[in-house]
Amino acid sequence: MVFGLIIFNAIITATAQIVLKLGVNKVGVLDPDKLVQFFLKAAVNPFILGGTVLYGFSLGLWLVILSKANVSYAYPIMGMSYVFSILLAMIVLQEKVNGWQWLGAGVIILGIYFVTKG
Repeated sequence: MVFGLIIFNAIITATAQIVLKLGVNKVGVLDPDKLVQFFLKAAVNPFILGGTVLYGFSLGLWLVILSKANVSYAYPIMGMSYVFSILLAMIVLQEKVNGWQWLGAGVIILGIYFVTKG
């Protein structure tokens, strides 16, 4: 059950990243001369607000997970959030994913396999 909670949390974390990226795409590129305007626009952007809420939910779930599992087990499995981020970026943001990125994702999955077997 804890493993499933960790994977669910990794999905939420990856989703938060994608939602934040959608928000930043709408807010625009950060111009150092217009720092205040950037953050004011970001503060009211629904995607950025939604991504922030997802991160808050993820934090709450992470605390539940840590109450049930060793951090040396749980935190490495959260590496799946990187894999889910690649998948979601490809699907939602239409980003191109190259072979090296897939190889890296495979290494992460292999590492998680070893962590869970320990």
